[in-house]
Amino acid sequence: MNVKKPLLAVLVGMTAVVAVSCGQKAKTDTVDTVATTEERRPVTWEPCTGFPREVMDPIGHHDQEPSPHSQQSPYTSLLCIYSWRDPNLGVNVSATDSTLDNRRNDDRFETLEETTINGREVLISDFTNGSCHYAVGIEPGRLDFQVGYDYYQSPGELTRDEACKYARLVGETFAPYFPDTLY
Repeated sequence: MNVKKPLLAVLVGMTAVVAVSCGQKAKTDTVDTVATTEERRPVTWEPCTGFPREVMDPIGHHDQEPSPHSQQSPYTSLLCIYSWRDPNLGVNVSATDSTLDNRRNDDRFETLEETTINGREVLISDFTNGSCHYAVGIEPGRLDFQVGYDYYQSPGELTRDEACKYARLVGETFAPYFPDTLY
């Protein structure tokens, strides 16, 4: 079994999540887009337990349980890694109190598309040269589906377009189970 590809996707994804979570405010952030610690309500909805296990079935063959990797700095990010064997895919799903406006105003991300799903705002963005994100606005922040890719397009690795296709597929497949809030 080749574990190199899923491990690489997970490492790229975890690196991007840490970079995003630990990043400073973008120069365009305002009081409206960056809440102080005192103003934020805690995110408690866990993506590893919030989705039923069978939600993974339509995407492909899987034999691993979702794996939690939560953190807090400066935003709460309750992270879960979902993995599939066929297709060979790892997706980081995080519930965070960081908003879609924070993502829009973050210079490290390129907005690729803005849309809606089930009446909720969706922002599809590229963490340049590393991962594609399908982020859904849910109070008090967002639910983020992240798929890493290989900027250098090594053989057998995902491209940006493929990563965005899978991020969208997982987000839309999980959509019927989105919580009302992340509190």
